[in-house]
Amino acid sequence: MLRRAVRVCLLGASPRTGNQGVSALNASLLKLVFEARPDAEVTLLISHRSPGMHAARVAGREHMVRLVNCRLSPRARPREHLLAIVALCLAYRLTPSAAARGRIAALSPWVRALAEADFVGDIRGGDSFSDIYGLGRFMLNAVPALTAMLLGRKLVLLPQTYGPYGSPLARAVAAFTLRRAARVLSRDREGVAAAERLVRGRRGAPRPEFCPDVAFALEARPPPSPVIRPPLDPAAAAPPVGLNVNGLMYRGGYTRGNMFRLKCDYAEYARRLAARILASRPETRLLLVPHTFGPPGGLNSDPDACREVIAALPAGLKERASLVAAGYDQHEI
Repeated sequence: MLRRAVRVCLLGASPRTGNQGVSALNASLLKLVFEARPDAEVTLLISHRSPGMHAARVAGREHMVRLVNCRLSPRARPREHLLAIVALCLAYRLTPSAAARGRIAALSPWVRALAEADFVGDIRGGDSFSDIYGLGRFMLNAVPALTAMLLGRKLVLLPQTYGPYGSPLARAVAAFTLRRAARVLSRDREGVAAAERLVRGRRGAPRPEFCPDVAFALEARPPPSPVIRPPLDPAAAAPPVGLNVNGLMYRGGYTRGNMFRLKCDYAEYARRLAARILASRPETRLLLVPHTFGPPGGLNSDPDACREVIAALPAGLKERASLVAAGYDQHEI
């Protein structure tokens, strides 16, 4: 008898961002899924203006992945509006009739995808199971997981970071989700401890486990002619030192006021670190490598921050600093 294709739903791994760190999680997850089950039918549940299809290339083979969207805009179609989706999930949960539940699920692609899924995983961009980006964003990211739980799906929290939590409400919502997950995977040891504190004493709660970041599975694809300015000397005796400067942290976060409560001035740290690397040896070259390609002048522009770091270098060091000066995808960067 032919085996039915496994249906996989993934939350928090959008391919449609300028953040190549998030895109790396997306590509790596898809690679791992298709390596395990080449016949898998994968749906990405994302917050976006429109649904569509996404082509994922794994080991030279192209897999088409379905994108199902949700929105909070008042202009959103009812079947795509997040509040309507939550209401439909609640109605599904309270309806005892299987036939009636099927009719409810058919009203929204989001609800139907979750209702029919064999596996539901949530990765939240890797670092958004926390309120470091603000309580509002944390709560908004928590709702998709809630829809899966309302439908009775076994939710797997994929390898990510847990905490910190500055708000008691965020801590309570995090604990609620962790205690009801089927499995909790953390990509760092501190996250295991943070998750354990939130599930402790809850009967039937999963035991948090350490699992390496899925991005270690990312395929590297060197761009044919990388745009680096000034160009690196291929005949140099030593390879360059690569450094990423995070544009959002460089600007102090969305508030521009040390939103992440760092113990040092990140912008000053980045400038001093770059200078220290170049001053260490006369032959050292520094390559600034952006990974978030937000719009120029925006908070999420790593290239802007990298250019400022180079401009701040002392004379005599600046000539040995180069920048990856074009946008590349997660495999290339």
